[in-house]
Parts: sequence; C-alpha cells; structure tokens
Amino acid sequence: MVAQTITVKQDSTGDYIHIQNAIDASQDGDTVLVWPGTYYENLIINDKNIVLGSLTLTTHDKQYNTQTIIDGSTDSATCVAIVYCDDYVELNGFTICKGWGFLGTLPAGGGVYFKYSTNASVKNCIVKNNQTSEYGGGIGINRSKVFLSSTSVFNNHAFQSGGGIHILVGELEFDPINRCNIYLNYSSKGTDIVQLDGLGEYPPVQVIVDTFTVKTPDYYYLMNGSTFGEVLSYEIKYSKIESVSQDLYVSPYGNNTNSGLNSAEPLKDIYFALLKMESDSMAPDTIHIANGIYNMDEGEKYP
Repeated sequence: MVAQTITVKQDSTGDYIHIQNAIDASQDGDTVLVWPGTYYENLIINDKNIVLGSLTLTTHDKQYNTQTIIDGSTDSATCVAIVYCDDYVELNGFTICKGWGFLGTLPAGGGVYFKYSTNASVKNCIVKNNQTSEYGGGIGINRSKVFLSSTSVFNNHAFQSGGGIHILVGELEFDPINRCNIYLNYSSKGTDIVQLDGLGEYPPVQVIVDTFTVKTPDYYYLMNGSTFGEVLSYEIKYSKIESVSQDLYVSPYGNNTNSGLNSAEPLKDIYFALLKMESDSMAPDTIHIANGIYNMDEGEKYP
C-alpha cells in the first residue's frame, strides 16, 4: 500500500476537520498533516506507525508550532497518547497544552504519554501547562524509546514526580545538535526529569539541553530513581533561574522576578522559591512565607 498524506483543516478544505478522525483513517507509513488552528482534542495513536505534523514538517518553519495547538482541556485527559506502536511514530511541530494525565486509569503524562512504543520521536514541539495527579506532567514514557529534538517542555506540573518528564522503564534520548529546553516544571521530587528503572533495562538518560531550570541541578531536578541520591548526567548551556544558598522570602503580593532575598523583594510563589533555593542538608536555609492566601488559581503549585 502506498503511503499517503491526510490533511486536517478547520475550514473544511482538507480531508478532515478533526485530527483524531484523520489518525483513525491513517495506515502505517501515512502522514497526517495539520493546518494552523486550535484543536480541542485528546488524541490517541494506537498501534499505528505514522507521522503527525503541523506545517513545520513540510516547510521547516518553526513558527507553525505556536500556531498549531492541541488543547486537551475539554476532556480532562492526556493531550496525545501514543501506545503500542512497534515501529516509527513522530510528533512534529505542535503546541501541546492543558492536558490532564489520564489514559484509562493511569494518571500519567499530561501532555504526551508513550506506552509500549519502540521508536518514537517528538520534534519541534512546545509542551506546556499540562498536569497530572501522579507522574509526568509534561511527558510520560512507559516501556518506550523516545527521541526528543528541538522541543521545549516547561510550566508542567506532576503531583508525585517528574513535573516535566517521567520515564518508567524506558529510554529517552536528547538531540545533541537541535537541543531542547526543559525548565520551570514542578513536582515534589524530580521536578524536571525522573527516570525509574530498578533492573537497569535501559541506559541512564543523558540530559543534553540548551536551557534548564538551573545551571547545576541536583537530585531534586534530575532524579535517577534507580540509584537514589544520584543526579542524572547533564550538559546544560543556560538556565532560567540563578539558584541561591540563603533564606528566601515569599508573599502573595510578591513577584517571581524579584530577588526573594529579603522581605522587601519577595517572590510570589512558594513553588518558585523551592526551585530557586539550593539544598544543603548540613546547613538548611529557610523559606519565609508571609501571611496571605496561596492558591493554584493564582499560579501556585502543590505539593
């Protein structure tokens, strides 16, 4: 069977107006090409070896990844679930946002969730503002091998671990040339990236990125859960936050652009103070929290 390109356009001039309908109609080797727009869908690619891309795929113009949006807010589910794909599958050139990590009964992978997919790639994507009640606010990887290239993963939230990316007995490879950005994600542990592989079935992740939350992350940011207490190896060019080893101050009337070093220049969010503060078990510092209300509607993240 000859591979085909199936088009998705919201103005009805393409083959379909909904991405999921195009995925369902596709066969192995096909490309689903999506025109700009905001698509309020929760997509599942199940046992299909296809390429799903915006016009970035054909034009190489990365501006389309901000114009072609998969918004998962309508169904309280993962934005894009890629499951049981035993050959190549690619996601290219989208903003993936507002997903809530559920696939069946598993609360994992708010933005993108991979399960039993042996050769998957995410390229030229923005994964932001997703969350899950447990693992992998931005991306969840379960028994899968994933290649990440020129992709930004930020402002995602997992209540348990892996605010940005959570790998459970799987493999993640970063493109060392077209580098990714992983920053300002939040979780109670492994706030940006967690890898769990108790039997050592897959190699430890080597985090090679352009921008990360901090320049010299410890176990709190990059958690090798297979060797508790050790940080994943990394190569980082730039950071979003300059970490400090001293007391910080937070107020609901503060601003996260403040220094946070005194009560006159407080930060706004408790979670941001936790990201900014260096940990030292021998000489722990204190976060001073001013009276007031801290809630998720105002940007706070828990726990």
